Parts: sequence; C-alpha cells; structure tokens
Amino acid sequence: MFKFYKENSYQIVRCMINQLGITIFALIISTVTQRNDKLLLIGSICATIFYLFLLYTMMWEQGAKDVLRVEGGRASLDRFYGFKVAACANLPNLFLALLTLIGFVFGDPLLHLDFAWADGLYGVASLIISLIEAMYIGILKAVIPAGTYQYLVGAISYILTSAPAILVCGFSYLLGVKNIRLFFFDPTSRKKQK
Repeated sequence: MFKFYKENSYQIVRCMINQLGITIFALIISTVTQRNDKLLLIGSICATIFYLFLLYTMMWEQGAKDVLRVEGGRASLDRFYGFKVAACANLPNLFLALLTLIGFVFGDPLLHLDFAWADGLYGVASLIISLIEAMYIGILKAVIPAGTYQYLVGAISYILTSAPAILVCGFSYLLGVKNIRLFFFDPTSRKKQK
C-alpha cells in the first residue's frame, strides 16, 4: 500500500487538492445559504456535482494517458487504479469518520459507555470532517433525521460520503482507458489559439 502511495502520490495529491478547493467553495455556499434549507441543499448538490466532475475529468485523462503506455508496451493496465487512487486520497476522510463513530459509541450515555474522552473525540473529529467534506453539508442535513440517534447516523454517513468519490474515480479511469466520454464535449481538450 505504501509503495502504491509513493508511486502515485501525484494523482492522490491532485484528488486531495480538488477536495480542498471544493471544500472552500462549499463553505462559502453554505455560509451564504445556511438560513434557507432548500438553498443549502441546492448549493450542496451543485458543489458535490462539481467536485465529482473534477474527479471524473482528472481520472478520465489519466486513463487515456495510461492506455497509450499499455499499447506501447511500457506498462501493464491496472483496472482498479482509479479506485485505489481515490481510496488513498480518501483515507484521511475515512479515518476521521471512524474516529467520529468511535467517539459516538464510547460517549453515548444510552449505551452506558459515557466516557468523557469520547465526547471530545467525537466533537473534534466531526468538526474536522464537517469542514473537509463541506460539499455534503446540505445533503446530510436534508437526509439525516433529527432524533435520538441523529449523531450515530451522521457518523455512519461520514463513512459513506467517500463512496461517490471512489466510485467516480474508478469508473472514470476505466472510461478513459476505453476512450468513452459521458459528456457531449471533451472536458480535457484545449482549443488551440491562433
């Protein structure tokens, strides 16, 4: 795993930078629309779609480049490359989601595991993951029901929020390898200037 991370750190860091940029964009949107739940949901959906589009474009382009190396005999094709890169890029998100879940379980008085350290762990981890996954704020607010176990559902949902990025990266890499575009335009082409 460490070898894969070291060899593909450029793509992994690109995924993280895309997430950081969309996080800043989504925080601005959520700050502006926080008083109106419908606008917050619409802004969150738009930020999420934009984030996934950036990941799609990046991994599609990488798949198109890799197929040339494979056809030239300089490399072998790894069909799971996109999934692996996205999983490595989302390791901090998954780690924080796991800390949030552990903090909830060990700090929940209803489960009779009311440890003081767990409340702090839950608070810090959920705050950090809410900031770095800001594009999902409106969606999670609309989906998570208010009630006794609202925080448990929130902690579990943080684990699930990494799935769209991993799936989009994996499938867009495969589409790039096969030179199949999902859009009527080529997001990776650049017009030549005269």
